[in-house]
Amino acid sequence: MSKHTPTKALSELVDALNATTWSSWQTTAKFSPALAAAQEALDRERLIAAAPELLEALKDLLDHYTSLVNSGDAGNWDAENEGEVIAARAAIAKAQGETA
Repeated sequence: MSKHTPTKALSELVDALNATTWSSWQTTAKFSPALAAAQEALDRERLIAAAPELLEALKDLLDHYTSLVNSGDAGNWDAENEGEVIAARAAIAKAQGETA
């Protein structure tokens, strides 16, 4: 799998638009949709770049949590029926192209 990183050009565009000082409210309003779209695209690219690490962190956290619950030291309950565990397992399955 190739590593995804935000494009330098998109990052530079967002920085340039953020750094620009406009002389009037109308000019700012005119460019605000473009700035918002560029920022949203950059945010999406950053999320895509971080996705593999986020997936591994969620899997590790879920394994650690369920191991603690199953050890009996934290009380007796079925972690697999907790909404957060169900949601985490569903998110992991979706990220891996599987069904929960």
